[in-house]
This record gives sequence, structure tokens and C-alpha cells, in this order.
Amino acid sequence: MVFLIILVKKSRYLNRIINSKFNKFYQLKMSNIIDPIYNILNVCKAKLFVLCEKFNNLLKSIVILFLTFTGVFWILYFVLPSNFNGINILGYFNFNYLILNSILTTVLTVLGVIISISITLLLFTYRQYSSFALSINNIVSRARMPILFFFITGQCIAYLALITFEFPTKINNTYIEQYYINNIARFDVAIILIVIVIFLTFRLFKNLILESNVISNVRSLSVQIDSQHKRIIFYNNKNMKKLMGVYENVRFSLEGFFQLLIILGKNNMDTELDKELKKWIGNRVSYILNDPIHPIFNKKQVLVHLLEVHSFVFVNYYKDILNQHMYLVLELYNKDKIDLANSVLAEYFNLLPSIDPKTESKEIRSELKQLRGDYFTSLDQLAVYLYQKKRYSLSYFLNEIIEKISLGRVKKKENNGYFSIVSTILQLAVENKDLKTTIDISHVLARKANTAIDEDEEVQTGFREKYNIKSAFKRIESKSVIESKKSSVLIMLQGLLKSIEISNHETVGFFIKFLSNNIEPKIIEPAINEFINHINNGIAIEYYDEFVREGTKLKYTFDYNQNTKEYCLKKMILLLYSQNMHIIENKINLNYEKAIAINTEPLRIDNRYLKHLINRIVSCSEYYALNCLDDRIFMDGIYRDLTYKNLVDLGKS
Repeated sequence: MVFLIILVKKSRYLNRIINSKFNKFYQLKMSNIIDPIYNILNVCKAKLFVLCEKFNNLLKSIVILFLTFTGVFWILYFVLPSNFNGINILGYFNFNYLILNSILTTVLTVLGVIISISITLLLFTYRQYSSFALSINNIVSRARMPILFFFITGQCIAYLALITFEFPTKINNTYIEQYYINNIARFDVAIILIVIVIFLTFRLFKNLILESNVISNVRSLSVQIDSQHKRIIFYNNKNMKKLMGVYENVRFSLEGFFQLLIILGKNNMDTELDKELKKWIGNRVSYILNDPIHPIFNKKQVLVHLLEVHSFVFVNYYKDILNQHMYLVLELYNKDKIDLANSVLAEYFNLLPSIDPKTESKEIRSELKQLRGDYFTSLDQLAVYLYQKKRYSLSYFLNEIIEKISLGRVKKKENNGYFSIVSTILQLAVENKDLKTTIDISHVLARKANTAIDEDEEVQTGFREKYNIKSAFKRIESKSVIESKKSSVLIMLQGLLKSIEISNHETVGFFIKFLSNNIEPKIIEPAINEFINHINNGIAIEYYDEFVREGTKLKYTFDYNQNTKEYCLKKMILLLYSQNMHIIENKINLNYEKAIAINTEPLRIDNRYLKHLINRIVSCSEYYALNCLDDRIFMDGIYRDLTYKNLVDLGKS
């Protein structure tokens, strides 16, 4: 047993050494030879595909097929027999040549029947395609097998018909045998054609039967899209019209694929839908968004290559992927297939490209930013839809969004995008006085703001380097962690300020109590100070300002009345200060060791103005549901404390 364990470990070690040596050898000796060959082969495939796509024009297709059919028939019937003697296959048997004509006639009749049945089956499957998805009818590759079948069968029928036409009129075994010997090469070709037709007949009928099944169509289209993705990578033609044609066919395949997935959902084939979509995104889409062209022969990122070669067309195709996926999610929510819709939604998060624009050349940075903007814009539209139509699904959506906001190891702009989606929902909830959704969002944000980072987390690296990398990693992480936590609090502060502005008193009371008791003081205190600074100086909150600036079309962002925002800010600070002083004075148990130290700088105002603010919030105490506002003696003490602070600060100045 011990020997086996040692052997396994040694084999793994040897495998790593061999792979390392091969990669070094490849990079030094082989890459200059293999890479061009690999690229040339794929470029040829791409050009062949484009050539096949020209058959979209019906008239051109008929002319090309007719000329090809005539040329192939001329070669088979006239050129080959003149240059090859053939093999006397019938000579090996005791064959009665008198029945040869009858056999030819019978084969022609059978071929005619096969043609009739094939046309009937094709019409049937065409109607099936139409009932499945309209886009399937536009996919040229689905007609290749029938075209090949009818082409070869037509050759066979014409070939046998001409042989039969030239058959001896004298029904005599000697004459017929002599005719066979003279045309032995043609009979050999006829036999080969008959065998090919039999093979193609079984293949065609099998395909037609399979393709009348939805699941088979889904799998077929998934493979086809993968092939088309690999073709567009190597299609470098600068002719925009031809390039648009190539992408148009990929788009048809994409539309057909998602239309069939919707049919699976309508027919309660939820497991198949979920499995096929995960396979498609994991194997097909991930390749163009996150993988290299080839792990050895061409390590350049597919996405970078496509944006360099034909960025405009690919950006539009990426939008089509997002739109089709989002439409599928909406259809499933409309059918109240909540679990399946949530599973499909989870796959949407895998459509965000992993490449950071900062690491790439300036030529494609704007396109990479646009891809990110399109991703978050679609997500924002879904957030608005779920809030307005399917509010009971918001909880799962919010949790998925928050899970994507990593405290430290995800790019900052991705976090900003996800925070913007949460901000959208909170804005809707506040404006619609929807306290339940506001509470749900606040708890989700508080969980993110209070998340602790594991101090014992290790970086997998060499022993000597572990400590240095780990220390550097934590220094970087600590800054991004603070920013993410602070953004969580800033969203709630914006919701609180907006609630005060629109007199949503119940929500105001909730926010004051929630922020005072559920957020760590070391997190909320700097967030409040930053928020005050932003409002006083007219600076947009960073977490979404940076995101909006990159061109996304967010439906909702927090916007305040410029004439009243300072007044509302003073009320907000006064409420927070009063609540926290009430907690301290009454020694109320908190989730944390100490109360929040509130920055009262916005309350350095005229005493009469301060008295007015206190009277205003006290008059609404019934709606705020804050105990501190019901205690008149306590609120008078708040007034004295603040006026005294103002006098002290005035003396210092």
C-alpha cells in the first residue's frame, strides 16, 4: 500500500516535470512552426464556412448547384470510364445478365420512392421547426444534409437512367454481358453511388427523426454555436458586409437556441433546460469570454482578439447574448417557475468578462468597459422588472447580488456595478414607501458591511514567499474591504436622506434605529463623515458615479432636490445624534460595544434654526416610532448639548 502511494506521488511529480519540459520546448523550438499551421487551418475552415453561407441567395444557390451537378455527372459518366478499366464485380458470381435491366429499373423505382418519402419527411420536420423556433428556419447548416442527400441521389438516378437508356434492345444474355463488360467502370460507379445513397438515406432519416425532438435540436444548436464561435475567431475579412453576414448566422443560431429553451420551460422539462443552459455557458460562451484561443498553440485571449479584429460587431453580438438570456429569465418568472428562473439567473452572472480593461491595450479598453456596462444595464433592468412584477423573487436576487460583491479580491468596478443594482431597488422601495423591501435590502447590506475577513486565510505559494505575499495581499485587501463596507453604508444613508426628503416617516424611523444598532461604529462613522462631505460639496457618491460615468443606462439613481437637500441632511444628523445619545443615556444593550459618535458639524447653525428642526422632528414622533422623540426633557437636553457645542466651537475659532 505504501509502495503504491509513493508510486502515485512519483508519477504526478514526473508528469509535472514532463509538462514543464514540453512547454519550454514548445516555446523555444515549436511555437514558430505550430502556431502558424494551427492558425492557417482554422482560417481555412472559417473561409469554407463563409463560402457555404453564400448559399443563402436562392437563385445563386440553384445556379451553383446546377453547374456543380453537371460537372460532377460529366466526370463520373464520361471521364472516369475512359481512364479506368473498372472491376468485374458480377464476374465473381454466377450472375444471370438477363435480369440486369430489371434490377436497374427496380433500383430506379426504389430511389424514386425514397425521394418522395424524404420530401414528405422534410416538409414535416420543417413544420416542426416552425413550431419550435422561427430562427431555426434561417440556419443554413441545417439544410446541408438534405442538400447532400438529394445531390447524391440525383446523381445516382441520372446515372442509372442513362445506363438504362443505353441498354441493348436485344434481350440476349451474350449481348447484355458484352454491354456490361464494355461499361464495367460505369456499373462500378453506379454500385458505389447506390451504397452512398443507402448510407445517406439512413443518416438523413435518423437526423430528421432526432431533429423533430426539442432536446436534440437544443444540443445540435449548442454544438453549432460553438463551431460558429471558433469560425468567427479566425475570420479576418475587413469587408463589413461579409462580416455582418457571418455574425448574422451566429445570431440566428443563438435566437433558435433560446427559443427552444423557452419551449423546454413551457413543457415542464426544467431539468433538461437547466442542464443544457449550464453546459452551453460553461463550454461555449466561457470560451469566447474568458479562455485563450488554444491552451498551447495560441494563448491569446479570445475576447481580446475579437475586440481587436472586429470589435463593433462582437459588442452587438454580446448584447444579443445578454438580451436572449434575460428574456429567458423573464419568461420563466412570468410562468411562475421561480426555482428554475433563479437557477437561470445564477448563470447570468457568468456572462461578465473576467478581463480587466486596465490590463489591456488602450485600443480595446473602451470596448471592454462597454461590455461591462451592457452587462450591468441588463441586470438593472431585471431588478426594476422584479420589483414591479415579481417582488417575491427579490430576496434571492438580492442575495445573489451581494454574494458577487467580494470584500477584497474582485475588481472595484465590478463591486460598484453590483452596488448600483442594490441602489436601484432601494430607490424604488423608498419612493413607493415599501418598508418590507427596504428592511430586506438593509439587512443584506448590513451583512456585507459587518462581514469579517478571516485573518488565518493562506495564500497557496512557496514556503519562503508565503509570508511576504500574504502580508502584501492583506494590505491591498484591507483598503478594498473598507471601501466595500463603506459603500454598503452609503447606500443606506442615501435611502435615509431620500426618505426624509419625500416625508416617508416610517422608513426614516426604521433607518435611524437600524443604523444605530446594526452597523459597527468603526464602519458607519467614517461613512457618515464622507456622506456629509459629499452632500455639502455637491459631490456624487463614488460607488455609482464611477459606474454611471462609463455609459450604462441605469433606470434609477438617487437624486435630491438641490433646494432642500441641506435641510434634509441636518434633520438626518439630528435624528441619528438624538437616537445614539438616547442609547447612551439609557444604557441600552447594543449589538456592539459602544454607540456611534455622530459628526454634528452640519448642526452648527443658528439656535432658532436648531430649535425649529427639533420641533419639526418631535412633531412627527408618532410616525418615526422613536422613543427618544417622545421624551420632551431628553430632547431639550439635546438642544442644550448642541448649543453648548456650538458655543465651544465658536470660542475655539
